Amino acid sequence: MAKLNFTVTEAQTKGFAGAWDSGGIKVILDNTTIRFATDWANIVLKSFVADMASQVAKVAEAKLAAQKAQTPATDAVATQTVPVPLSEKGRIVLTD
Repeated sequence: MAKLNFTVTEAQTKGFAGAWDSGGIKVILDNTTIRFATDWANIVLKSFVADMASQVAKVAEAKLAAQKAQTPATDAVATQTVPVPLSEKGRIVLTD
């Protein structure tokens, strides 16, 4: 499975900062604040993706355990019938 890399860029943060307002008041963010907001967004995003991956793994593990519980165990080796080989002694072989 390919590892996906989810990140927020500073350009995306600047774009969001220009559109965001706080109760009708526009907030001007400087470069340090943009960097902080970008880093914070990436930390939150990484945490969210890791949490979702963990939940998916737990669900997959539970489904696998349920499938194993539904499949009855069999002793395939003990129940197989093996053909008895014919004895070579006393056989008549026809040839031309």
